[in-house]
Amino acid sequence: VAGAHWRRSAGRHDVDAALWATGSRLDLVENSTGYLIDPVHGDHRRQHEDAFEIGGQLRHAVALHPIATLQSGLGLRSTLLDQSERHLGDALEPLEERRSLEGSIHLVNASLSATIAPFDELRIDLGVRLDLAIADAEERLTAESDTGATFAASPRLALAWYPTPEVGLFAAYGRGVRPPELRAFVKTPGSPTGAPASEAYDGGDASMTTSDTIEIGIKSSPLSWLRMNVSAFFTAVSNETLFEHASGSTIALSETRRFGGDFEIALVPLDWLEFRADVSFVDARFVDGDTLVPGVPRLMGSLSVIAEHPMGVHGGVRFLGIAPRPLADGATGEAYTGLDVHVGYTWRRFDIGLHMENLLALDLQESQAHFASDWDPSDGIDPVPVTHVIAAPPLLVRLTLGMRF
Repeated sequence: VAGAHWRRSAGRHDVDAALWATGSRLDLVENSTGYLIDPVHGDHRRQHEDAFEIGGQLRHAVALHPIATLQSGLGLRSTLLDQSERHLGDALEPLEERRSLEGSIHLVNASLSATIAPFDELRIDLGVRLDLAIADAEERLTAESDTGATFAASPRLALAWYPTPEVGLFAAYGRGVRPPELRAFVKTPGSPTGAPASEAYDGGDASMTTSDTIEIGIKSSPLSWLRMNVSAFFTAVSNETLFEHASGSTIALSETRRFGGDFEIALVPLDWLEFRADVSFVDARFVDGDTLVPGVPRLMGSLSVIAEHPMGVHGGVRFLGIAPRPLADGATGEAYTGLDVHVGYTWRRFDIGLHMENLLALDLQESQAHFASDWDPSDGIDPVPVTHVIAAPPLLVRLTLGMRF
C-alpha cells in the first residue's frame, strides 16, 4: 500500500487531494462441504486472485456566503484483476479448472453538495453523487469477453434543528451504492454438479446495488456531563448479496428491507474520560416472502470506557454483545460476547499502543452459517443443512508504533 495526501486552504477555498496504490495476492484452499458435490474426489478448491488498484480523490469547498458552503468532488479508482478457481482432489492434487477470469473495472464518481445554515439553530445539507462503473472482462475458459458499464445517481438530504441548546432533532435521507463484481459482466462456466446455480453472474446487464435509508432522531444534552441519542431508521436494499458455500461464490438475491432503532448514552465526568453504552435493534427481511435475512443480528449492544489524558496516556475497554442471529433455512445461530482492551501513550509525534482482542480468551465463533455438507459419503446418511462455525482467535495481541509528519 502506498499513498499521499495533500490539503490547502486559501481564503474562502479548501482543497483536499489524495492518491493511492495497492497490490494484493490471495491464494486460498478451502472445503466447506466435504464430499457433497464430488463424492469421489471431495470438494476442495483453490481460489487465486492477483489485484492491483490505483486511485485518486479531489475535493473542493468554497464559502459562497456566511450561511452557505458549496462542496464538490471527483474521484477515480481503477482495479486490474486476475482470478481463477480450480477443483482439487483429496491430496490437493489439481483437477479441472472451473474459472479463469481477467480484466479491469474502473469506478468514476462526481459529487456536488451544499451546506446551508440560515440561522444557528438550523442546518441543511443536500447533494447528489454520480457513480459510473466501466468493466472489461474475459473468461479464458470459454474465450468469452465483454465490456459493460452501469450508472447510479445517489441523492442525499439532511436536516438538523436545535430548538434549544440542549435538544436537537435530525432527519436524513441518503442512497449508497455498491458496484458489481467484475464477473457480473461476463458469463462464467457452469456451477459444479450438485451446486446451486446462480443467475447473478450469468453475464448480461450488470447493475449497481443501491441502498436507500431514511433516519430520524433526537439528541439531548440535559447536563454538561450527559449525552443521549435516540434514532430510528428504514433501509431498502435493491438486492441482497450473500455468500453461498456450495458454489463458493457470493450471489445476488432479491430486494430486502430493514427497520430498527438505536439508543446511546454517554457520561463524561472528566474532560478526558467517557463512559458509553449503546443498544441497537434491527429487523431485516426479504420483501418477497418476508423471511429474515441470514446473518443480520436483531439485537446488539456495547459498553465502553474511553480515556484520552492530556499527559499522552490513552486507552479504552469495550464489551460487545450480539444476540443469536438468524441463519439460512430458518435456523438460529448462537450469541456472541467479546471484551477488547487497548492502551497507549503519545509523546510529541510518536505513539505506541497495545491492542488486545478477546481478552478473556473465550471460545468465540467468528462466523456461523447453515448449509449442507457431507464429510463421510460412505455412512449412507443423506446430508441435511446444519450449522457450521468458524472459530475466532482465542486471544489476539497487537503492538503498534506510529509517527505523525
